[in-house]
Amino acid sequence: MARILLFTMLISTLAGGFASATPATWQESAAPVRLRIERPSRPYSQLLVPVPTEWSAAYQGALAFTDQGTPLPASPIAVGGNLLAVAVNAQGQFTVRPPAASDQNDMAPPKPEISIYLFPKPPAQPRPYDGKTVVTVDREIRSLTTRAFTAAEMLRLFSASGRRRSRQHTGLVENFGQLPDRDNWKTFPDNRNAAALLHWEASWLTPASTEVAFGADQTHTAWTILVDGRIAASWQEGEPRASGGAFGPKLHLEPGVHTIQMLVVQKPEEQLPNCLVRTASGNPAGDTLSELLPAFRPEWLGAESNNEAKYSLHAVITPDTTHRFRATDNAISAFTVALEADGTSRSYFDLRGRKLSATDDGLLLCPACQTPTAVISKDSTRLTFPGRRHWQAGTLVNGRLRLDDLPTVLPHAKPLTLNLRLEWQEMLPEAIQQALLVTVTQMDGKGAELATSTAATVAENGAVLSVTMPLADACRQVTITYGLPGYSVLAPLTLSVLRPGDSLAGLNAIGVNVFQHDNRAIFVCNPLPQSPLASDMPAVSSSSPSLRIALLDDFMATATAPGAELLPETVMETTLQQKTPALQITRVQAVNPPGATSRLAPWEALAAAHDLRPEMMILAIGALPLADGMTPREWSSHLLFAAQSGLAAGIVPILVALPSLPTIAPASSRLAALYTKEIGLALGLPVLDLHSRRLAEADNLPPCTQPGAPAPATPNDQARHWLAATAAKAFQQSVRLDQVNP
Repeated sequence: MARILLFTMLISTLAGGFASATPATWQESAAPVRLRIERPSRPYSQLLVPVPTEWSAAYQGALAFTDQGTPLPASPIAVGGNLLAVAVNAQGQFTVRPPAASDQNDMAPPKPEISIYLFPKPPAQPRPYDGKTVVTVDREIRSLTTRAFTAAEMLRLFSASGRRRSRQHTGLVENFGQLPDRDNWKTFPDNRNAAALLHWEASWLTPASTEVAFGADQTHTAWTILVDGRIAASWQEGEPRASGGAFGPKLHLEPGVHTIQMLVVQKPEEQLPNCLVRTASGNPAGDTLSELLPAFRPEWLGAESNNEAKYSLHAVITPDTTHRFRATDNAISAFTVALEADGTSRSYFDLRGRKLSATDDGLLLCPACQTPTAVISKDSTRLTFPGRRHWQAGTLVNGRLRLDDLPTVLPHAKPLTLNLRLEWQEMLPEAIQQALLVTVTQMDGKGAELATSTAATVAENGAVLSVTMPLADACRQVTITYGLPGYSVLAPLTLSVLRPGDSLAGLNAIGVNVFQHDNRAIFVCNPLPQSPLASDMPAVSSSSPSLRIALLDDFMATATAPGAELLPETVMETTLQQKTPALQITRVQAVNPPGATSRLAPWEALAAAHDLRPEMMILAIGALPLADGMTPREWSSHLLFAAQSGLAAGIVPILVALPSLPTIAPASSRLAALYTKEIGLALGLPVLDLHSRRLAEADNLPPCTQPGAPAPATPNDQARHWLAATAAKAFQQSVRLDQVNP
């Protein structure tokens, strides 16, 4: 990454110098415009130079020269009368960039030394492109203990560092499946795990829309073919070829220049496959690719008008490392770009038209499998150098985005704070981490986007990033991604936002968090009514043939009560059935799920109670969360949501002001009871005030509920009977079944 930063500083320092330097001699006076590029480095002598889209319809001919006047073979590449690019053979015109200055660690940036003159009509004496070896091939020896069978595994293998057995070789050949005729391209080390990783790349012109299928003539050697950066065929997939090999599915190619790449993993004694293409009118067995064009693109792209040097425009796009992320198989490519200088504005876009932002140091990050489009403007002149689609190998990175613990319940209108951590096994360079963003998106129940927040990351493994945002009232889901806008590179995090009235199906508590269908979940309360007793509580008629009541209980009884067999619901039913014979109470134990904190004891029980579809729900809960250290204020939000969710589901909630129990501090018990009564008053709900009754009957309490008495492991039968009977009496006095909603 240091190379990117130093290289960029050189570019930004020298960009103004290039623009203000004396322009190269105009060698074709009849040409109204020309393109400027750098001389290539060995072995990239075959070039495909993009033409600005604003010029594509106006020019049809091309001639190329070095600044020293040496003519170069060049041909226009056009489709439908539009000039797309110019193929240039710069064989013998290699350059060696000067070494770095004494205070720098990298070589100087490129500078333009070749001109391509464009003409409205073909020139009288053209020098057509005559390159034969147009396919670039890279070869590297690795020590492999496994074999890639799928195309995705092939791509990951080429991006993995592996155990390199030799340096990478790069050369030019005539077609796919060929190697330069030199010994160092064909030898293998004396190692049974040695394998050659080969990568061919070229461009292919389709003059009209067409359907084609790509493949190869054998499946003994592992291969994958990519078209415009996307998998087109692979050795273990696709349609078998009659005489050996396989073809991928049909592809629809639009008119234009397309990038063809073939990846091969060759073991010693294995033959190399030949890349084939099958068209509707061609050989069913496939044909070898013909009329290939170079794929190498210059870094310096300049444009000048004859006799108008002030409108000289240029962009520099230097590829750097591609980082591929294991979690998603998505990748980010880093480029070094020229910054604004001499009044020239430069903008960069990915191939979906999304604008890319370069850092102050000239670092540009782009979704992989493409080189970005450059838009250069100065005064009224605007030129667009189109990007291209192609696959890049790069390096593998393994990381994840982790969300710290969340509040279980959020009061209405309180902002949500997300504490995020980036954890890496292989660290990204600091400059790239700082250029990527965390994006938090709110969506409604139908998936429509409501609001988006972004935050820059901290370049430190495990560093905490906090994002605070108000939740929209319609928000039902929050998605957290890391990468570029609209392009995530790590596995996204999804947070379910549940409000009263939403389904509670699929809730489960794990640790200190609640999940719904494997997504982290939070509950958001509705606002309280503007005036007391303004509840929309449903009515319950005393003439109903039966009355079903769900009892959510976390203190009258528990599932593991040694020595206690009395059931609180039986005691309550016996008391209440004297006036309501058809009444039925079902107790739902609001106890800790295995592996979850006591603070989350009520939530799975609340979902289970809703599934019973009762007419009433007694919320005898709160003892476990309060005993676990939850503050009464925080607990009041939990109780409020439970009551509001019941109302939204057509269930009448009955609140319970908890008695002072040995496991709860008296001050906390008192505050919790006060908050419970306030909620009941605000929502117009009955409250079974066991707290006041405990104070009134202090002399008659069972020993296990006496203040200062040692807390038993669980309440005994005597305590259970007092709690249940007292709750039933309070129910009779507080709830009039024919006046629940007066």
